[in-house]
Amino acid sequence: MKKTILMTNKHLRVPGGSETWTHTIAKELSKRFNVDIATVCPGRFSDSFDFANIITKINDPHKYNFAFINHPLNFPEFKFLTCLSFIFCHGIIAQAETPVYGAKYYFGISEEITQKFGFKYLVRNPVDCKKFRPKRKINRIPQKVYFLSKHPIALKIVQRACKLARVSLIWNPRLEWKTEDVMNEADIVISLGRGCYEAMACGRNVIVFDGRPYFPSYGDGLVTPESIKNFRLYNCSGRYSKKLFTAEMLADEIKKYNPKLGAWGRKYALKEHDIKNFIPTIQEKIHDSRFDNALS
Repeated sequence: MKKTILMTNKHLRVPGGSETWTHTIAKELSKRFNVDIATVCPGRFSDSFDFANIITKINDPHKYNFAFINHPLNFPEFKFLTCLSFIFCHGIIAQAETPVYGAKYYFGISEEITQKFGFKYLVRNPVDCKKFRPKRKINRIPQKVYFLSKHPIALKIVQRACKLARVSLIWNPRLEWKTEDVMNEADIVISLGRGCYEAMACGRNVIVFDGRPYFPSYGDGLVTPESIKNFRLYNCSGRYSKKLFTAEMLADEIKKYNPKLGAWGRKYALKEHDIKNFIPTIQEKIHDSRFDNALS
């Protein structure tokens, strides 16, 4: 008989950073466990979670073998769980990411987060590297750029930059439902956060840039073996460099395109972000026999 685990996430209406994080981990864990996912905002995205049970409230605190909690402010009842609980924090700005007392372990997905909140543990964004994989070789000279975003001001900058760099732009908010396929149509992906790691797993060149409602249209620029060491400190959010890109500046980043970065990015994603390493990484960091037993 399968054991049951709990996950939580405030919104599951459409794909986003923590939403896709939840989907990726829940799908992987569903191979071994029954998975309940609590959300206060279910929707089209959660409807696609055919491998999990979507709930809107944690009703049975004794049901679970362990719990992965996102956005604990929205799920205060998690404090009554009798199982081992983990809080994962995905950012430092949104109020929903505020950590609260009550969990055994606290993880951040970047150094920015662990330092901000004084967390002991870090585990980077996991990516399904079987789903996000190269299906087409990138061109020697870039032809297409995919902008993974909904931000209107940042879009105008990217549109102008693509014209200056003489490349085609792929953009449509509806395309986020088949991200891995669209990424493989492009040579360069412009995004923030886990979108960057997914694009690297697809063997694309990656530029860190976008806008968010809660901070300016920051960017870091082209991801390289040298720059990723700094960009990832802030989860490829643009907050490392805090560059306010103009179209001309972004066009210059597009022109730095290097087809060799595709193969390097794929290897990097497999080493640092493969979902297969997520649970073993946590086990290695906490050394808790209760978690080991819950997994067995």
